[in-house]
Amino acid sequence: MKKGIFLIMIFFSFMLFSLEKSGIKEYDQLNLSKGKIIGYYDKDSNFTEDKTLAMYYRKVFSENKGLYLVVDFYTQSDTPQFIYKTMDPEDRGKILGKAVYYDLFGNILYVADMKNGMFNGKRKLYENGKVIFETEFLDNKMNGTGFKYLNGKKVFQAEYVDEKMDGDVIIYNSDGTVSIIETFEMGKLLSVKVKNHNLQKTGIPEYDNLDIKENKIFIYYDMDKKITSNTSDRVFFYRKILKEENGVFLVADFLMYSDSILGISKVRNPKDKYGITNEGYSVEYCESGYLISKAFYKNGKLDGEEILYDNFGNPKTINTYKDGKLINTDYLESN
Repeated sequence: MKKGIFLIMIFFSFMLFSLEKSGIKEYDQLNLSKGKIIGYYDKDSNFTEDKTLAMYYRKVFSENKGLYLVVDFYTQSDTPQFIYKTMDPEDRGKILGKAVYYDLFGNILYVADMKNGMFNGKRKLYENGKVIFETEFLDNKMNGTGFKYLNGKKVFQAEYVDEKMDGDVIIYNSDGTVSIIETFEMGKLLSVKVKNHNLQKTGIPEYDNLDIKENKIFIYYDMDKKITSNTSDRVFFYRKILKEENGVFLVADFLMYSDSILGISKVRNPKDKYGITNEGYSVEYCESGYLISKAFYKNGKLDGEEILYDNFGNPKTINTYKDGKLINTDYLESN
């Protein structure tokens, strides 16, 4: 019965199928019903003569001076997976020029410049038809300036050398002003400069009215949330105990390099960073001060609403829990 329902859903999804435009005129104007099938390929992109094992099949549409226009189609839906040009239609390692990759429902996942089957040049990642990340590549590695976006607004930009951040990473507020500048040297964080940093209100009066600069540092953690010393080269954030009442500790965590707050929570064990002793509200912030999540715990388990936020602090998902079990999820329209 479940399999039948799934197939019905797939059927109606493809009745509504519409291929997103890539902006590449030659690709967007293709008559996809044309072309010549030259092979079927399995999940590992190996040629197969058994069509029942094929994840996609390949069509050649044209050839010009030794460069072939090729489209790979999902066998499940007969919709495009990958549109590209190649010097050898039987080898993805020979792709040259613009390439467009789609999901099963015709949504663009990325548009990229390629050479010898590798990313070389600009690559743009998409979500819901909008660019969410773009950067330059050299031989499949990020090299150059990268930008991340949310609904067309810049979230951050970074310089990359061989996949590692090298130079300034700039984190932006929703109004376009700079929130934080982090300086890296080949992946190692050297310094943090806090600019227009404002902590988003949680709607929890007890948390929003805290003087978080008071109290001594209680303990230090590394990036894996493991306890460490303040002299360790792995130290990433520290925790303060703000108050204690009836065996429950109100604690706040701070980023080591900038002293900006990363989270506020109530715990029965002030050393616990994994949530197993959480009691009451727990909130998390990104480095720019916007909320990442707000959740309520009871006896160390999620109980009630868990709100997840986008990069600019707008609620995007509300999960409802009962005694640690997820019972409902609502997806909200991001602003």
